[in-house]
Amino acid sequence: MINKNIKAKKHLGQNFLIDKNIINKIIEVSEIKDKDVIEIGPGQGAITELLVKEAKSLIAYEIDSDMISILNSKIKGENFTLINSDFLKNDLNWKEKKHLVANLPYYITSDIIFKIFKNISLFSKMTIMVQEEVADRIKALKNTPEYSKLSVSCQFLAEIKKEFVVPPSCFLPKPKVNSAIITLNFKENLDQNYVNEFLNFIKICFSMKRKTLFNNLKTTFTKNKILEVLKINNLKENIRPQELEWGEYEKLFKDFKN
Repeated sequence: MINKNIKAKKHLGQNFLIDKNIINKIIEVSEIKDKDVIEIGPGQGAITELLVKEAKSLIAYEIDSDMISILNSKIKGENFTLINSDFLKNDLNWKEKKHLVANLPYYITSDIIFKIFKNISLFSKMTIMVQEEVADRIKALKNTPEYSKLSVSCQFLAEIKKEFVVPPSCFLPKPKVNSAIITLNFKENLDQNYVNEFLNFIKICFSMKRKTLFNNLKTTFTKNKILEVLKINNLKENIRPQELEWGEYEKLFKDFKN
């Protein structure tokens, strides 16, 4: 387990997981037995120690050099590769699809999620710990306050399950809010170029959440084109971004492409 005398670095968003029961549950829901696995931010290796025993191979990205010596002394295994680097700045270029497991720093959660999406062909499943409110945004349904670009993007790409809540008492230091484990099983045969275009379209649609979909689309498409596509889809001109689910957005996207 972790060394409680080692101080977490606030600027890196470090909160060390110390609850063995929660760690075991993460391993269980991540389904990494004999899989090729990527871990982001292993820290002192609380999850890593179990991942390396279960996984076929494990590549861990750790930005904090102080954690590297701890991990190297603690974790041995020919199937383990440790990279002292910022995951967000790395080119991802492996050939076989991998499972991703990560206790994500709150301040870069969205950045990491969308980096995965921009490399979707390299991943089969994602098991991540995020703030509970982020997990609720990912799962949010249309016409709810939490519904957003993140909701549409995630639901378009994956089957999603909010697995369980992790209270602050499970960490050192304790965060101020609940966390949650959420799994995303990515759909098969996703075309990367199509995914990138669709995600960019969703970004446009939600660019100003309080404005109408029509006003957001005006930044990219002509007025006549927008009115034509809205009419084809039986949508009113004053419809708002949060009133459409991902399938309706994909239909709009295809109509604009055509």
